Amino acid sequence: MSREPSISLLAIIRGSYTYMRGAIVPGLMGSFMFVLAAFITDYVQAHQVFGSFSPLFSVVLFAGIGVVWFAMALRLGLGLKGEGFGLQLGRDELMLFASVLGFLFVLAIVGILIGFLVFLLVMMIAAIGGGALTGADVAGASIYETPEAFRTFLASTSQGQVIGTLSVGITLAGLLFMIWLIVRLLPFAAGAVQEKRFVVLQAMSWTRYQDRALFGAGLATLGVAAAAIVASRIVLGALPLTGPVAIIATHLVACMSLLIVVGFICEVYLRTAEKAGSD
Repeated sequence: MSREPSISLLAIIRGSYTYMRGAIVPGLMGSFMFVLAAFITDYVQAHQVFGSFSPLFSVVLFAGIGVVWFAMALRLGLGLKGEGFGLQLGRDELMLFASVLGFLFVLAIVGILIGFLVFLLVMMIAAIGGGALTGADVAGASIYETPEAFRTFLASTSQGQVIGTLSVGITLAGLLFMIWLIVRLLPFAAGAVQEKRFVVLQAMSWTRYQDRALFGAGLATLGVAAAAIVASRIVLGALPLTGPVAIIATHLVACMSLLIVVGFICEVYLRTAEKAGSD
């Protein structure tokens, strides 16, 4: 079985940022939608319009607007024509919503398994390093008696410092695996809109053999978008802005940054899934 030709890392990055520059209207429209939702939810929460269900209303409203905006932005990136700006509520949005839930479910399951594995490895290494396996019961090792004892062991002994370094390395490896999984699966969103079906796990077959390009492009696009959102929150929080102005600026930066993510999703999908379908 022959390997599929690699896609270009630079091509994915270029396509992602090119999409962002050409999607100003969806970015502004999304900002307006989220700002309006923020004002509505603030009012609902302040006046408890729906009583104890007011927080649930806020979550549902933001999730609904997020899916509608996400589908609109994906249609633009895929070249699908739609009425007006492509803003609608139909089968695309329902399929995208179901697919996003499936994607989050997969990440949650894998995240729990990786978290347990990392915890188990760290505890085993700590037990071995602390001499707990020389005949004593591991569960009864002194370094596990209290959290303070474990922290003291890591910080005050040479064995603990080595184990702490190894633990950080194991944790980073788990995080890198999660990032790898995310960039491999993300094209599912474009597939849900284009093909109108559930393709979360199928995205793994589309993106096989493209690990290096996807990982590098993901860091250069998804990483930049996340960093821009976090940095904007810090900067805007430090500026003496009034409530409405801060809300508008926050959502504007977030939507424009997320357009890079949408560009990445569409670019990878068009270069992998559609090619696989034509072969």
